[in-house]
Amino acid sequence: MNSRTIAVGVFIAVALICGGATLRYRQAQRSPVSATANRSGSIGGQGVAGSPGGGAAMSWSSKPLGRHATEPERTAAIHCVQGLMGAFQRDDYAAAQQYQGAFARGEYRQVEKYRQATLKAHPEFAHQKSVKYGRAYADSGGRMVTLQTSIIDKDGKVYNRDFLLILENDGYRELSIANHPPHARGNI
Repeated sequence: MNSRTIAVGVFIAVALICGGATLRYRQAQRSPVSATANRSGSIGGQGVAGSPGGGAAMSWSSKPLGRHATEPERTAAIHCVQGLMGAFQRDDYAAAQQYQGAFARGEYRQVEKYRQATLKAHPEFAHQKSVKYGRAYADSGGRMVTLQTSIIDKDGKVYNRDFLLILENDGYRELSIANHPPHARGNI
């Protein structure tokens, strides 16, 4: 498979996932009880009051890729995120781009635009004190892994983030980053 075929496949998968989240979000808007009562399948997510980002709650599966990642998959995912977070901490966004998947890199080809977008969306990355790695989930073939993290900034504030990673050539690369609610996380 060439990288273009993989990128198109990833785009379609992300579009389907986002479409499902949007549908669940709209259903939750019509029925406020369902957004908080159904904790087994759908969970409140990005932008929950009191979490970074603010705004309305969204819903998505707590196990987005279906199975627990194997220890080698989890270790490789942690390696990717450690490299990414180290580059952010050093303010080396050219190095950080090396940990992005081809699809994500295509969004910000210029390093300074990537830096500005990252600092705007995730300022905690540049001001991190430590990162704890939690559960990891993978698709059936291990091509995609979601790694749950807790990022602690220099003021002690905790940011819970899910890193969606894709396997490319020599290892996992970052595809996207999302907030995740505390009740959906494992013990990190």
